[in-house]
Amino acid sequence: MISKQTYQTTFPEIRHLIFSYLAGVITFFIFPPLYAEDVAVLYALESDLKALREASDFAVSTINGTNIQMFRIGNHRVFATQMGVGNVETAINVLNLLARNRCDLVIGLGPAGSLIDVVRPGSVFQIDKIVGYQRGSWKRTGWELSAASTYRLPHASLSLEMKDQIQKAQLASGDAFIASSSARERVARESGCVLVDMNSFGLVQACEKAGVPLVIFKVVSDGAGDEAGTQFRDFIANYDGILGGAVRRAIENLPVSEDSPAAYENIRELLD
Repeated sequence: MISKQTYQTTFPEIRHLIFSYLAGVITFFIFPPLYAEDVAVLYALESDLKALREASDFAVSTINGTNIQMFRIGNHRVFATQMGVGNVETAINVLNLLARNRCDLVIGLGPAGSLIDVVRPGSVFQIDKIVGYQRGSWKRTGWELSAASTYRLPHASLSLEMKDQIQKAQLASGDAFIASSSARERVARESGCVLVDMNSFGLVQACEKAGVPLVIFKVVSDGAGDEAGTQFRDFIANYDGILGGAVRRAIENLPVSEDSPAAYENIRELLD
């Protein structure tokens, strides 16, 4: 028999166990596990590719003009190709890669401009929403985004070992390098985002068409304002591929199949 005193001391523990169980069940059914045997990586900067590939041997193939490098990271085959200049070329490159190589996961990594002052160069974010800020039309009330302009990336947790904790962020994407205060303010206002780039809208569209999960990480390269050109060149000159190195370590720890307990985020936390 449980005495009143014992009941009072054990009830919080029982309640905690019940809530933990329910959270695990909800996570299991609502959020799919993240695992991959073959991984596609779309990169923008050569520094990230070098850090991602490290000293691995690699083979090069060309599909419809898209150069693809294949190498191994742990138990995974990795297929890497560079993003194009703009969203259209990026979409073509990823579709060429996926047309020939069956991949379980696509990872995008590259620079982005900051649309708010508090985000500084060197900050790293995982993207959870992409807005194609050029997809819309003019109304009497002003520029209005179309329903097809916004993509929410499905829940996927790929943990990167970084000095600072990685936050989630919303990203505006279009075919223009934002390099003036007026353009920066307009894109921020119309999209409601904190970052901007020239690749991710094409990337997410291609992955949706191919039916492959997508995870995107961005490192802030400039402030997307009047000094963006100079800031971007300085960033490229000093960037050491820290994001590519972190993605390499994350791929090494990525489960190969859904049968692995580590494929589930709540179980990974217990294992750690």
